Amino acid sequence: MVAPALHAPAVHPDTAMSARLTSRVDAAAVTLDLLPQSAAPFETATPHGTIGREQTEVVSDASSAVLDL
Repeated sequence: MVAPALHAPAVHPDTAMSARLTSRVDAAAVTLDLLPQSAAPFETATPHGTIGREQTEVVSDASSAVLDL
């Protein structure tokens, strides 16, 4: 199972498998495989709101690259 996680833009470089968000949230969306992850980082996560349609498409493209679609 994969899902995008948001990181500070300076922490994660812009790659084909990440997406830079600038609208509503300034972050780098990085698709992660959640199976080997523990629940702790997600329990302490901070919600930052939603992103728009264009930003969602960018995240979708990055996720597709990770899944090799």
